[in-house]
Amino acid sequence: MVEIPSRKARGMIERGEVSLVDVRTPNEFSESHILGAININIHDPSFLEKIKELDLNRQYLVYCRGGGRSAQACILMQKMGYKNVINLSDGLLGWEGEGFHLER
Repeated sequence: MVEIPSRKARGMIERGEVSLVDVRTPNEFSESHILGAININIHDPSFLEKIKELDLNRQYLVYCRGGGRSAQACILMQKMGYKNVINLSDGLLGWEGEGFHLER
């Protein structure tokens, strides 16, 4: 699995190279998220079904609060055949720590 920090991810997002998947809970997502992200809660029983709806050919940047849940999600996605999956290693904590914008 590829892991990158927020500083590197920001450029990829700005260039439109990745689609964003936030795997936190809907409550967490509604409090703040990266602009353009979709929310697919890793703890939702239908997580795998929702992931199957994504395009296998896209590149995805997956994130959560600190990088743990998103790492798990990346592993699951790779097992499902997604080859272009990147974990935001420092999560939203790192993103916010860099001073980058969050939608609230």
